[in-house]
Amino acid sequence: MMRLRTILAMRIGTLLRVLCIICSSQAASIAAERGALPSSVIYRASQPIVIDGRLDEADWRNATSIGEFQFPWFKEGARENSVVKLLWDAENLYIGCVCDDRHIAARAAEHDGAVAQDDCIEIMVSPDASLPKRYFNVEWNVLGGYVDGHRPNGAEGGRVEWNADGVQVKGQTEGTVNDDSDEDRCWVTETVIPLANFREFMAEYPPEEGTEWRANFNRHGGEVNQQYSQWSAVDSPTPAFHAPHRFGTLTFSEETNAIDRSNSRYGDRLDLTYLIDDAGQRVAIKAPADWDQRRKQIVAAVEEVMGTFPRPAIAQPLDVEVLEEIVEDDYIRRKIAYHTDRSDQRVTAWLLLPKTVAPAERHSLPAVLCLHQTTTPGKDQPVGLADRPSLHYALELTRRGYVTLAPDYPSLGEYGYDFEADEYVSGSMKAIYDNTRAIDVLQSLPEVDPERIGCIGHSLGGHNGLFTALFDDRLKAVVTCCGFTRFARYMGGDLTGWSGPRYMPRIASEYGLCPQKMPFDFPEIITAIAPRGVFVVAPLRDSNFDVVGVRETMAAAAPIYALLGAQDRLAAVYPDAEHDFPSESREAAYEFIDAVIGKRNTEP
Repeated sequence: MMRLRTILAMRIGTLLRVLCIICSSQAASIAAERGALPSSVIYRASQPIVIDGRLDEADWRNATSIGEFQFPWFKEGARENSVVKLLWDAENLYIGCVCDDRHIAARAAEHDGAVAQDDCIEIMVSPDASLPKRYFNVEWNVLGGYVDGHRPNGAEGGRVEWNADGVQVKGQTEGTVNDDSDEDRCWVTETVIPLANFREFMAEYPPEEGTEWRANFNRHGGEVNQQYSQWSAVDSPTPAFHAPHRFGTLTFSEETNAIDRSNSRYGDRLDLTYLIDDAGQRVAIKAPADWDQRRKQIVAAVEEVMGTFPRPAIAQPLDVEVLEEIVEDDYIRRKIAYHTDRSDQRVTAWLLLPKTVAPAERHSLPAVLCLHQTTTPGKDQPVGLADRPSLHYALELTRRGYVTLAPDYPSLGEYGYDFEADEYVSGSMKAIYDNTRAIDVLQSLPEVDPERIGCIGHSLGGHNGLFTALFDDRLKAVVTCCGFTRFARYMGGDLTGWSGPRYMPRIASEYGLCPQKMPFDFPEIITAIAPRGVFVVAPLRDSNFDVVGVRETMAAAAPIYALLGAQDRLAAVYPDAEHDFPSESREAAYEFIDAVIGKRNTEP
């Protein structure tokens, strides 16, 4: 499920005006939520959309979210995310919604019922951007009940009778409806509104390339943890949705293929010094804020391929259990198990604790997440219980004074896993989320400084670490050995090796194993980690990951690292070796980790 995020830029002048006029803490909170009016592009559907509540057509998968919802009136409880996607064709507007909800409430299944009392979402839309006060609203819940209305003279002019023809709403839930004794995950709706309902009020019918509508999306209702969130936050001290002066802009596009669109916008992805804005204009990246916009596009593109990064309102409790402990001369090795996303499944990992540090330092140690290559022994490899010594980096780092954690990758080691039976789009995203929970484990340890955590990995672990750092900024340094090359340089451009269930199946099913169709590439991944540290080991004779593509990636990333003042946090070595992690390269990698997160906490 797509949960793509866009943080709206704050309009400072408006904020200062509000602070001057309203001196309450509630008003200050509203001002912080409010920003510039949002905008989004609606791309044309390439095939008929079946309204079944599943959002499983390729057009939905390739569509991007309109942006993050704001919470201008939040006081307590949990902020539950809402993701909205839009499509259109000559006859219809399609709206796909995924709403996180721990307690789903819905009872009104009829037209013009008490939908507002249920967990619901609505669109308020003016089909003529020049007349935003003349708008319509349609509000619906997961049962398919909906309410429609028309306000031809703005909010103050009142609602007039209007029954839209042909509206369909289908929903799906992950949880139990109207049962607060348990916790649900989300509800999903797929809605179609025929454009003919707005025909006499539209500037162009049907829409054309560049046609603009003004709109807002609101979420509210429910019985537990009521949500009052909006796409465009309204400047009111209390919940208020009928505010056309705060409507954002929706721009129709005749483009239909999100894959081709991403590729055509950024070509070979070796020039990262510009971004393409929602209007299709090329904008030079001159400041960190510019790069932030480009980075959001990169994260969204990665989620198109891997699936949405899970962001549960309440994470599954880790419930860490120590299964065994072995005390060696200079370190302690514990086998632990913990939950990541399910209460009926545990990940096992080796936790290594150094014994040679002074007692005063044992509660402030840096830590490193150590990820193994594709190997049956899994976590045993980094800790020195399997494979060649050149891959025992967890053991070596522990002997340098680091706490290290080496978990199994799903389907390897002791981690039996069926990728076909889970809810993840890709094995890569499953592994990423597991790794973020491993970081939770490290931060929970009394020995670890939670602000000084890094990651190291070889091959599978090498790119797995990069992917994790893209989604979790708690990793301050990443070492990747034999972990990547540009897709066009991988196996002569044949991406079959990336497309299995353990990795990213959509590379085959949606992108035809073709590098030119991929919506992201490794120059973007590496650069999106900036300004945090990245150290790359790329052997000259690596038969998996061509070194030329690595050099091209590093050259592409360098200007953005310089822009962010982090040029010393991007480094690479190119040993004369095959698919391995030579000793001199490991030493250089460890020194890089030392420099970024430090072996010891030397602060007074």
